Amino acid sequence: MLKILVLEDVPEMGELIRSTLVGGGALPKEPVIEVILAASVVDARRAILKHRPNGVLLDEVVPNENPLDLLSEPGLQGVPIVLITAVKGSEKPLPRGVLTRMMKWGWKDMTPARLAVVELFSRALKQG
Repeated sequence: MLKILVLEDVPEMGELIRSTLVGGGALPKEPVIEVILAASVVDARRAILKHRPNGVLLDEVVPNENPLDLLSEPGLQGVPIVLITAVKGSEKPLPRGVLTRMMKWGWKDMTPARLAVVELFSRALKQG
């Protein structure tokens, strides 16, 4: 089972991401996906301790907080992490421990985004 922690400060975007990841039937023999939403770094830390996620989608920009601080959390060592951003042209180098950076998706491209995220985490978990 994929247990994905999503740090997203905008509730509507968090729900869009959740519905994108858990909905669909788009993958053959798709794994069961549990999505844990966190709206702040503090909420994410609590969720890491409580739920022990095996994948993380981390919003790169959260007001008044630095989401990248979570990369040093002991509960995330070895856990695949994907940065999500709405900032176009974000070409900063990836921090250590991050698989990739993805643009946040909208209503039109939910299914391809879901497939990409599930495939990415599934592959990372098999390798790890």
